[in-house]
Amino acid sequence: MGAKKGKGGAAPSPGAARPLPRGAASGAPELSGAWQAEGGTGAGGAPLEARVSGGVARIAVKALPNAPRSAFAGLRGGELAVRVAAAPDKGKANEELVRFVAGALGLSRSQVSLESGATGRHKLIAIPEAALSRLRRILADSRDDRKSSG
Repeated sequence: MGAKKGKGGAAPSPGAARPLPRGAASGAPELSGAWQAEGGTGAGGAPLEARVSGGVARIAVKALPNAPRSAFAGLRGGELAVRVAAAPDKGKANEELVRFVAGALGLSRSQVSLESGATGRHKLIAIPEAALSRLRRILADSRDDRKSSG
């Protein structure tokens, strides 16, 4: 009998394609420069990374489209993971991402902008620097909730 194909099949061969490192020709946002990494750790204990300049905080985001509802999903490798309740079709997921982040942080939509990554899952969003502490608090609170319930 032959090997099964699809999910749960044999392990990938040593020559199989591997995911690119973040920022390596994949359309992922550039993460160089002075990134702040204090406070607001996520599920894996990794801190939220943000680049702050001129009163604006830039945050690396990994969008997880087609979710049942929009929600913060913690941190993954320093990126803010966000479940997005929209399909990645004609900018709908990007619009929902901006709408959700703005609403969760008590901001207007015009205060949240998508700076790069419009066509990929790895994005760079900009929020007012003052909202960064609120975001870190939300992440810390959700992490504490998970610890106490599990």
